[in-house]
Amino acid sequence: MLKRKIGFNKSFRKNRGNNSSNGKNLFMCGDCSRQNFENVKEKKSQIDDLSNNVLISYGTRGKEVEEVQKKLLDLTNIYSNLPVVTSDGIFSDNTKRAIKKFQQLNALDITGELDKATLKRINEIHECNKEDIEISETRQENGVNYINQSKNQLEMGDKGEYVVYLQKYLNIVSNKYPSISKLNEDGKFEEKTENSVKEFQRLFNLQVDGKVDDITWNALYNATK
Repeated sequence: MLKRKIGFNKSFRKNRGNNSSNGKNLFMCGDCSRQNFENVKEKKSQIDDLSNNVLISYGTRGKEVEEVQKKLLDLTNIYSNLPVVTSDGIFSDNTKRAIKKFQQLNALDITGELDKATLKRINEIHECNKEDIEISETRQENGVNYINQSKNQLEMGDKGEYVVYLQKYLNIVSNKYPSISKLNEDGKFEEKTENSVKEFQRLFNLQVDGKVDDITWNALYNATK
């Protein structure tokens, strides 16, 4: 029994000695595990930083969203291809499209979310171009403000404040020209709005394409007087 015990101990020591390299490898695997843990920890930290960097995201509602929408709407006078948004305080698809386009135009990460870098750039451009941003003038005709549309084109599928004013103008003009259909002033450029635009263009000898460029816009506004 004693010999067996000693033999077992010798065998154990022998095997443990032969497996010393395995012990070393096991220790190295421990290092790898710790390294992987640190990598995961670092990635989580980066994700947390990214989340903290996002100020407003899709689905958010409130005054902050409305303020950003108003500035984006102003900036359509600077960027003619920036989508028109409605200042309703709801971060919907249209607002996301406008932010993505703004990010693309300013070489920012195109996420469609309002992060710190995007908000900073919006504020900078808005502040630097105050004199060029003329959303409305003081004059009114028939209770409707004149909206500067010279750097923006409206067409089927557009939504927002500019479309609301387009529909207001068309409704005023339809009182003089009954062939122009009355419209719901809902800010949605759909088929009925397009048909009314085409009818106006036909009556005023403009290119009949249903799109509202600065020529159609100014002719429409002048017709409200």
